Amino acid sequence: MLTFYHAPQSRSFRALWALEELGIAYEMKLVNIRRADGSGGADETYRDVHPQLKVPAIVHDGETVIESSAICLYLSDAFPEAGLGPRVGEPGRAAFVSWLVFCAASLEPGLSGAFHKWQNMPMVLGSFEESLRYVERALSSRPYIAGDRFTAADIMVASALQFGMNVTKVIPSSPLLAEYLARCTTRPGFQRALAKDRG
Repeated sequence: MLTFYHAPQSRSFRALWALEELGIAYEMKLVNIRRADGSGGADETYRDVHPQLKVPAIVHDGETVIESSAICLYLSDAFPEAGLGPRVGEPGRAAFVSWLVFCAASLEPGLSGAFHKWQNMPMVLGSFEESLRYVERALSSRPYIAGDRFTAADIMVASALQFGMNVTKVIPSSPLLAEYLARCTTRPGFQRALAKDRG
């Protein structure tokens, strides 16, 4: 059995999307996370699942996984028949894993830094503009971020791009990025996740 800890309209949407792409049975438990305005906050007992009282988290067969990129990697490996990522040893595995981590380590922190106008951000995180150019170069030569097929890396990258383009507005829209987002967000798995996220 797989239990998924989720807060609507949060970054845990990515794990929800991945689960819907897999098409597997899971139990969703809602977590009242602390929001940017200071409201909310999870019960202390939830710290047994996530040390920082954040989402997403999954518990699968007694194993706990936190952090979106780790969950996407774990799920793609645990349910390989769904094809959400190349298996170890298969061509494309290196690009797949690299994009999962790049999104979490460079693209998303850069997006936050650009929105909040953090000082010295390039020295710490690298140039946000360079990160975006890297994404655009990849998408200019292939339909999906890690190759010719949709993977869990697209869940991570498309979610970050959509947030940056449509919510914080720190990523300028372009036909290339808009077409990529359309390819990802018109998928039935995304649409099912969106319906569940909205309740």
